[in-house]
Order: sequence, then structure tokens, then C-alpha cells
Amino acid sequence: LLVANYGTGSAGVMPVLPDGSLGEMTSHVQHVGSSGVNAGRQAGGPPPPAPPRLRPEAAGRQEGPHAHSTTLSPDNRFAIIADLGLDQLIIYEFDRVHGKLNTHGQAQTRPGAGPRHAVFHPNGHILYVANELGSTVSAYAWDASSGTLRETQTLDTVSPGEPENYVADIHIAAAADRLYVSNRGHDSIAVYDVDAAGSMALAAAPSCGGRWPRNFALAPGRFMLVANQHSDEVAVLPVLEGPAALGAPVGRVAAPQACCVEIVEFHKP
Repeated sequence: LLVANYGTGSAGVMPVLPDGSLGEMTSHVQHVGSSGVNAGRQAGGPPPPAPPRLRPEAAGRQEGPHAHSTTLSPDNRFAIIADLGLDQLIIYEFDRVHGKLNTHGQAQTRPGAGPRHAVFHPNGHILYVANELGSTVSAYAWDASSGTLRETQTLDTVSPGEPENYVADIHIAAAADRLYVSNRGHDSIAVYDVDAAGSMALAAAPSCGGRWPRNFALAPGRFMLVANQHSDEVAVLPVLEGPAALGAPVGRVAAPQACCVEIVEFHKP
């Protein structure tokens, strides 16, 4: 099990034991440094202006490291940690036998992007990254042999001039024809058409069916389950083809401060 610690800017590895319980941590890495773009106020001075679409309170989000998520490469050889505070995707060699993370390299995001979550294209050659602070989504070419990332495309998730917005979650359809990114503030799901080469084009940005879509999951039967944190619910949206992309909610379930939803397939013994 790989974990990312936002507050301390660190990450760790723990073994999953045969009964499903967790063993003692086998590896721990600590990130250091600062992006400097949203690093808060200077001593005795006022806070710096926040980037577009962010409240002034967003200043200080990049005063130090904030490891936000860990994504394994398709072959499990590398772990890529999105560090929002450093504007970096930090790449580690992953030793599965001993449960160790060994520093390998990094990819610098655009200044102030604040990378949060990431997902690989099913072809294993492209990594898509949701950038929380910049309200953007980026595509990176992944070289599995060398364990390196190269940015190829970055698109907005909301129109320029929109009020406060923080990007949250990201998922790609099993058919790899559409990519989905949630917008907190704009309260929408940005939907991108993905072509055969993996390039993105914005198709629509329909409502998330509530407020503050912190997380979502694509469910069997062409539905999306959205954890709308500020409206205290999980909304069920039909996934549509064509320009509509997503339909209005067809179901809701109360979930106080919903922040994450995962779909797990159970097999009875």
C-alpha cells in the first residue's frame, strides 16, 4: 500500500498481509522545498496575490511540500507522486519485493499548477494530471524504459474569468475515449474527448449535480458517482455519448461531507 501525506509532504509504503491487514511501514520519503508561486506572505508583508480563479486564502498552499497522491506506472516499476506544494511530479523506482521507494527523477509542472491527482491512459504511454490550483489538466508522455515524463498538452478546466475554482479528481473511461476532471467552485465535471493519440479536446463541462465535487468514480452501466462534499451527498449521473456528456442526476444518497467514493468488486468465497 502506497500512501501520500499532504500535511507533511511525505509518502510511505506498507505491506498488505495475507489476511488483508497492514504491516509496518517499509519505506518513507520526505519531500523538501517550495514552489514559491503560492508561498504565502513575506515576513511582515501582505500576502501575495492569488492566481486567477483562487481566493486570496489560497496563498500559502505552496509554502512547502504537499504530497497529494501516488500513481503506480502500469508495469509497477515506478511510483509517481504529485506534490502540489512543489509543482512537481516526483518519480521513484518502486521495489515491490522489499517495499522500497528509491528516488529516480522528477517532472516540473507549470508554475502554480498544483498537481493533485493523476491517471494513466490504458495504453500506458500517457499520464493525465489534474492541477488543482491552476484549474488545468495536463498530458505527459511516459517513457516506461527510462521512467521519464514529458509534458505534451495543458488545457483549462473552466473558462478564463470564472470565479474561484479548485480542480479535484480525474478519471478516464475504459474505452479511453473520454477524460473527466471535477471542478470545485465551478461545480462541474470537465469532459474531454480523447483521440487515438491521446490528445484532449474539451467536449463539455456539465453540472456535477451538487456542490464541491471532491471525488467521483465511473461505475458499471455507464454511470458516474460524484461525491459532492458541500451538498452532503453522492449524486448519480448518467454517462452520455455526444456533446451532452453527462445527464442530470438520476439518484442521490445522503453522505455527510462526502469526499471519496470507490467501486469495489466483491467475490463471495
